[in-house]
Amino acid sequence: MDMTKYAKFVEIGNFTESPRDARFLSAMGLSGETAEVAALTEQMITAHLATTSLAIRGGNVADILKKHLLHGKFLDKEALVKELGDVMWYVQHTCNVFGIEFASVIDSNVAKLCDRYPDRYGKAEDYGVKSRPGSGAR
Repeated sequence: MDMTKYAKFVEIGNFTESPRDARFLSAMGLSGETAEVAALTEQMITAHLATTSLAIRGGNVADILKKHLLHGKFLDKEALVKELGDVMWYVQHTCNVFGIEFASVIDSNVAKLCDRYPDRYGKAEDYGVKSRPGSGAR
C-alpha cells in the first residue's frame, strides 16, 4: 500500500473525537479555556494516546516472541503479523498527529544507522537517502 494512502487510512480512525468532546474537555478542567489551549491540549492527549498504544502493542509483539522463545510455544505468525500491523498503525498515527511524513522517519533512521555503522550499512546515499548534517561514524 502507498504510504500516503496509508496515512489517510490511519487518519480515519484517529482518536480526536474524544478530546474534542465537551464532556471530555470539562473533565480535564478545560471547559473555559481558549480554543488555542484546547487545541494544543487535544494534540497532546491524542499524541499520548497514540504513543501509549504504540508501547502496549510493542509489548504484545514482545510477549508473542517471549512465549515462543522462553516457554516453547508455537510461534503464531498470524498473531505476530496482526500485532506488527497495529504497531505500524500507531507509528503512522503518531506521525499524523505531529505532521511528520512516515517516509522521513524511515529516511532519518537509514541515515542514522549508516552514519553509526558505516562498515555494516555503507553510505546513506547508497539507499537514496541524504546523510545527516554533521554526521560521522560514532
